[in-house]
Amino acid sequence: MAGRRNWLRVTVVLAITLSVLALCAWYAWGRFLDAQGISHLEWQGLHPSFGGLALTHLELERQDAQGSWLRLEAEGIALDWSRDEGLHLERLDVRRLALDWQPSSAVATTTSAPFDSQSLGWLPRYTRIDELTAELPCAQGRCMLQGALALTHAGPRLLPARLEAELQRTPEQRLRVSINLEGTPDSPSLDVRLLVGEAERLSLRSVLESGAEGRTWSGQLLLPALPEAPWLLEWLNEWVALPKKDLPAPPDALRLAADWQLRLPDGPLAPALLIDAEGQANLSAHLLVPWPLPGVGQIQGDLSATVHAGERRWYPDNLDADLQLSALSGDWLAAIPEALRPETLRLQARSAAASDADALLPLDIDLRTNGPLVLTAKGALNLATRPPWQVQFDSTRIGAKVTRLSFDGIELRSLQTELLVSGQIDGQQLKLTLGESSRIAVGSVAEPNLRLERLDGELAGLRVEGDFSAQPLTWHIQGPLRLKAQRLEQEYLHAQGWQWQGEIDASQAGQRLEGVLLNDRGLSLNLTGRQASGAPLVLDAELPEIFLRAGNPLAKTLADWPALLDLNSGRLSARTKLRLPGGSAPEADLNLTLKGLAGIYDRTEISGLDGSLRLQVRQQRLHIDIPELNLRQANPGVPIGPLRGQGRYVAALAKPLEGKLDWQRAETGFLGGRVWLEPGSLDLAQPGARLPLKLQGLQLEQLFKAYPAEDLAGTGTLDGQLPLLIGPDGIRIEQGSLAAREPGGRLQLRSERIKALGRSNPAMQLVADALDDFHYSVLASGVSYDEQGRLRLALRLEGRNPALQEGRPIHFNVNLEENIPALLTSLQLTDRVSETIKQRVQESLRRGNTSTSP
Repeated sequence: MAGRRNWLRVTVVLAITLSVLALCAWYAWGRFLDAQGISHLEWQGLHPSFGGLALTHLELERQDAQGSWLRLEAEGIALDWSRDEGLHLERLDVRRLALDWQPSSAVATTTSAPFDSQSLGWLPRYTRIDELTAELPCAQGRCMLQGALALTHAGPRLLPARLEAELQRTPEQRLRVSINLEGTPDSPSLDVRLLVGEAERLSLRSVLESGAEGRTWSGQLLLPALPEAPWLLEWLNEWVALPKKDLPAPPDALRLAADWQLRLPDGPLAPALLIDAEGQANLSAHLLVPWPLPGVGQIQGDLSATVHAGERRWYPDNLDADLQLSALSGDWLAAIPEALRPETLRLQARSAAASDADALLPLDIDLRTNGPLVLTAKGALNLATRPPWQVQFDSTRIGAKVTRLSFDGIELRSLQTELLVSGQIDGQQLKLTLGESSRIAVGSVAEPNLRLERLDGELAGLRVEGDFSAQPLTWHIQGPLRLKAQRLEQEYLHAQGWQWQGEIDASQAGQRLEGVLLNDRGLSLNLTGRQASGAPLVLDAELPEIFLRAGNPLAKTLADWPALLDLNSGRLSARTKLRLPGGSAPEADLNLTLKGLAGIYDRTEISGLDGSLRLQVRQQRLHIDIPELNLRQANPGVPIGPLRGQGRYVAALAKPLEGKLDWQRAETGFLGGRVWLEPGSLDLAQPGARLPLKLQGLQLEQLFKAYPAEDLAGTGTLDGQLPLLIGPDGIRIEQGSLAAREPGGRLQLRSERIKALGRSNPAMQLVADALDDFHYSVLASGVSYDEQGRLRLALRLEGRNPALQEGRPIHFNVNLEENIPALLTSLQLTDRVSETIKQRVQESLRRGNTSTSP
């Protein structure tokens, strides 16, 4: 009985102990699930054994404090372990595994622990999932991933390891990946194969070897073709949002091959080791159709290159490329004006010869763009293979063609350039020189007030420099420049060809042009233009002395040259300065020198014109100074001269004919005497101005020689004053006077017409007899003249004829009237003037216009 009671006591204690332990285990298991965020855990068909366990069904739901959750459902689970070589997981088989994962929307702030590759040794040495389904976040929200997985490894030492995975989008669109990793952790070798459907589309071989001389890395990448690229890219776009502007329709053909042999420095394996690597890599790519290149466009063509690594740099020593870019895109394209943006670009480049690491890589290039701007570059250049990076141009030909280009109100048509470039560009500066045959041609240049046709420029010898290290960037263009326009049209100029030849010196600090400007009609100007940064544009022009006997290029150049002014002899020169300040009125200075000018103005011959004029434009006002002006003779039918003038004229530019004229000298010789104005001024804006014109020493003998009446002669000297009244309708004279000096003179009128009248009229007979030889002591006349050109003389004569009535004194009062324009017209039809004036008078008479200047 005692033994039985002891056994009962032990049984009770054991039962209580097991119950307590079960309660503790149940409590600890619940705390563990809560700590792991597992809210639901359920399994079915658990079959444990000494060699493993099996589950028919497993469900698990987990959610962490950050809000991410995971749902797992698996069927047909078999996990085997082994005690051989220590306890380890031997095999895991899952018939079906379904995952549904949603990450937290909160930004993680914790830092993940470094990955420990040895922890992979705890994974089953063989894992197989026959059917894998995962619903994961993607660019389209939630995406489904289906496939299968098989993984094997060698346990704690991991290698060799093999991964076989299959991913399926549709039954016809499947990917299979095979990854083999062998060797040792210090000297691994990697083989990767990608199959699309049943065809191999990518293979990768990578071998890392460690030896006494260090580590070497060699490998090979081969992508023979990828016709499935369209749906692969579409599938990828479901998971990763790709920029559509950079991903046009993908190609269905791509071939890529690469191999490398590199020596790596000691240290943990990382991409940074490639900077210190030494060795060689070869790349070959063949794109049968355009392939998207993000940020650039679509690329198509062939590329093969060999690059070397050493001395902490990578440099090419062989290149052969034939590439074409189309559907261009990216920020770089937006920086180019729309009228110049290329549509396609093709580059052909081939290294000319092998070179060592320290030399430049010589390339023969052929570049061409199509679009509104057609740009070409062909020739030799040298590319630096190590810092400082630079490109050297060796007589490289660069051309450009633009059908139409507009900017700042200027329109260019048929623009074409051809440049022969030598020099270099690097990260610090640019230095280029344009060689022979460098030129620019423009079919037409038009702006609101100017048009040029067939503009050609010769640019040989121009030097272009730039300094990229300066802030802001500095540049400099210097050298000879020649421009020629077959035709220039401008409202103030006759249309004709122009050309300019000289030197240009331009930089960000200012610009300067200096040379000779010529036109087809013989005009030549020495022209200098300069403009400092922020300062007005200043133009200096010198007109070398023109010999007018050889022609008048000014009349053939200036559209506003007076049509009635014809200069055919003498010399003329000028200097001018034009200042164009931005935002204010222009300023100008002109110095004009005249030497012996001769010619015709309207119906007046002029000869011996000498003098100088100074013209100045300031603050919208015109200033003209005449220090000295001399004219030997003016002949409108009656010789006048010499003329002398000295004065100044000031007017507003808006009303140039309503200014004020001041003169210190204004006089002329006339009929052997002198006619002048006393120093004074005249305001042309005020009507009714009165100018007292004085006459002194006029010779009657010369007057009668000039007057077209062969039966009239006489002698004497006249003085007088003619008040000129200048009004809006013209010039008139009121209360003018003329008188002969003492002791008088002689008049002889021997007219057959008057004698005939005297035979029938005794009074007229007395007049005819008296004037046959009249010795006058008084000759005085009142003078008036109106705007229509009628001259009226109230003549008073006192004297005698010694042969008539014993010289008895005779007094005459005679009123005479003459139409001065008609008189001048009659004189201009005689031999007193040139044939040119006769022709002008005759043409005027045919048109019914007989008026002329009095």
